[in-house]
Amino acid sequence: MLRTVAIANYFIDRSLEPPGRALYASSLTALLYFAHGWWLGANNQPLLDARFVAGTDGPEIPRLNRMLRMFDTNPVNKRLTLFLDAAAGNGKSAWTTPALEGADPAAPVLDQVWKALGGESVYLLHDLLTQPYTPWAAIWHGSSSSRKPNEVVEVDDERIRRWFVARREGGTSPLDAVLAAIKNKPLSRAGGDLV
Repeated sequence: MLRTVAIANYFIDRSLEPPGRALYASSLTALLYFAHGWWLGANNQPLLDARFVAGTDGPEIPRLNRMLRMFDTNPVNKRLTLFLDAAAGNGKSAWTTPALEGADPAAPVLDQVWKALGGESVYLLHDLLTQPYTPWAAIWHGSSSSRKPNEVVEVDDERIRRWFVARREGGTSPLDAVLAAIKNKPLSRAGGDLV
């Protein structure tokens, strides 16, 4: 969860830069999802150290959602902190504010996702995540008949990766026009290779 919160803090920091953009909890989750998907599609490895699940309103990260509850319906206006327990193997218990270290290879991808989607409304981001052709929809609607009430169903990384690879290869969904903005700048493979 440390890397996931560090990347969330990266987007929070970007939202607080002048002139500032309101970043709501659901928008932050959407940005994490798009960054994770593009990274998976380009590098065949996860960007985040947390898993997405199919929530009622789209992909979500349950532990992150619990951290974001304090903002309620207000914009996220400060960095997230995380409690590291000594039992987890780091030697001591402490609160930390995770941040990306130095020249993180994911930074160019995160910048592009921010430029393309950081200013979009909560409603548009929700619509982009929950369209019938998305990985979330396949899980949410595809397993609805066999899913138990309150059952948590993971949106697996392989499904997300395949979907983003298809977008990179020129899919025809309405989402492609928005996602094309993310691909407007060539990157190296280490930086995500979104072209």
